[in-house]
Amino acid sequence: MAKKKNADLTLEELQDKKAKRQRGWVRFCAIVLAVALTAGMYGVASKGGPKKVPVYPNVVQTVVNNGGTSTDDTTTPSTDTTTPSTGTSTDSSSDEGGGILDTIMGLLGGIDLGSIAGMLDLQGLGVTAVNGIQTAKEALLAFVDQLEASVTGKPTISHDAVEYPFADGTEVGEQADRQAIVDLLNAATAKVNDEKEAAYNFTRTAQYTEDGHASVGAQTDTINQILGLNQGMTLDTVVGVFNGANEPVAASVAAGQTAEDLVAAGTLNAVSKNYVLMSTQLTADDIQIVQQNKVSGKYTIALKDVDNPNRRSDCGLTRFTNDYLVQHEVAEEIKNSMPLNQTDFEIMKLTDLEMKYSDILVTFQVNPLTGALKSMSYQYVSYGKFTVRTNTVQIIGAATTTASNIYTF
Repeated sequence: MAKKKNADLTLEELQDKKAKRQRGWVRFCAIVLAVALTAGMYGVASKGGPKKVPVYPNVVQTVVNNGGTSTDDTTTPSTDTTTPSTGTSTDSSSDEGGGILDTIMGLLGGIDLGSIAGMLDLQGLGVTAVNGIQTAKEALLAFVDQLEASVTGKPTISHDAVEYPFADGTEVGEQADRQAIVDLLNAATAKVNDEKEAAYNFTRTAQYTEDGHASVGAQTDTINQILGLNQGMTLDTVVGVFNGANEPVAASVAAGQTAEDLVAAGTLNAVSKNYVLMSTQLTADDIQIVQQNKVSGKYTIALKDVDNPNRRSDCGLTRFTNDYLVQHEVAEEIKNSMPLNQTDFEIMKLTDLEMKYSDILVTFQVNPLTGALKSMSYQYVSYGKFTVRTNTVQIIGAATTTASNIYTF
């Protein structure tokens, strides 16, 4: 029997056949994405918490701890030697480590979006791809971030504050004396801010400790070279923008002037506004008496060590000052930072920030007769571990700084 000859197709019929085949690829890719998303969410829900999966499964991530480095292929946090010896740290909130985002990106990590795009004749289907696959990746990341925030009810990867008790055997002072001291300080700072009775100056300085420079391990030099193409920046200067480890910040504050007023005037920015004197709300339980002189009205007190303080005023440090870092605020600053957006990284996002504050000392003097604040200063040591995601890799780094702020009236 003679072989049946295929019928010749017209140009329009060939194009229609090609379009049907391409639409089949689109449906296939959509099904793959839907299954991956569903599997990721089901895995999170069925195991009582997010499964921690590297954003890019084949990329080795570097964990850095106070100048020492170790290489691992997971996102397991390093052991922090600055953790106080007393008190037991609780686990971070349930969305720590990337949660839904890392799960989904881990599942999608093996899909070559560029190859898929090459198989699809988007123009033939009447689909316009604005800015190509990069826009699709950014849209996916934005969608997952919104999904994670809606599921957890929190900003992406936030942490609950953990405050440590004073060490066993520490003489904190009599309850009545501690209450009298915090009453003095709370009333004095209220006179400055709430009653708007005094003008003052402040100078806030910070610097990296000798072994605490900002580092992401072996990749530090490479990142410094990339950042160096942009106005001579380094990892130290980029991280220093947020913890103040650059130039000292000094300002004069008129009576009744607020931090927002200084920002509006261009005197301070979104980070340095936190250095303005706050109306303190300390309790007797927040402090240890280091020195006191009731005649001169001069006191030195210590506050408890704390991890991941937030803006809810739920620990001694946050009832004393706004001078500490909060993840979603730093992430927003990075997002709006033009120099970073102009680097070779097409996406740079802070996905985690863990802060530890220790050795917090406060010295102040009030007029024994009027209760007016004559001077105040504080100092602390801060250790920060940060996780940054770019369009090609996720890196974990750390930095340790000391900071001090002096108020004069």
